[in-house]
Amino acid sequence: MLKRAPFAVLAAAGLLAAPHASAQMKPFAGGGLGFNTVAADSTLQQPLVPDEKTTSGKSNLAFQIEGGVRFDNPGPMVWGVGLYISPLALKADEQDDGAGTTTKTEVKNLMGLFGELGWKLGSATVAYGRLSFNQAKVESKLVQPGGPNGTVSKSFTGIGLGAGVRHALAGNRYLFADWHHIMGSEVKVTDATLMGTDTIKITPTITTGLIGMGWTF
Repeated sequence: MLKRAPFAVLAAAGLLAAPHASAQMKPFAGGGLGFNTVAADSTLQQPLVPDEKTTSGKSNLAFQIEGGVRFDNPGPMVWGVGLYISPLALKADEQDDGAGTTTKTEVKNLMGLFGELGWKLGSATVAYGRLSFNQAKVESKLVQPGGPNGTVSKSFTGIGLGAGVRHALAGNRYLFADWHHIMGSEVKVTDATLMGTDTIKITPTITTGLIGMGWTF
């Protein structure tokens, strides 16, 4: 419940601001395609041995949908708030020892709230920056001949920074190009063994580039 509190606060702020700028308020919705890179800094802590640190990363096809409201003031500034959802599972790491044992780490259920501040470059073009609060789940699967097999998962949050450009078209449509970098919080998974407790610490980062289309209403 506490992890959803920042989402509720940002959403409430947008709703409270809306009545004061209803004349300039423009709801929007859109979607984009592109690529992203998911990287993970991992630290394995085991009793009686030095920590083992690794960095892994994978590139993925990215798809994102978003929506919210923007406030188009008479001056050069445009600001807004919105929500995005990335419905695809994103690979972070995949290992195969050649003997049938595989491990796969994915990021799932990526979503976030963002605040956006833009500057009008012309009558139809806006450059903008974004600050986002994000949430997702990191999931690791182990498959080995004869077992045991297992899956561990844990949710994480992170702050994101983004920038982009959008250009208005006829019929309330617009094209956009967008870049977004998320710095995820550290997640920790522990497992009791005969020698003590094994701990895996994972710090994920996600960088996404998109090109897409949206509509204002």
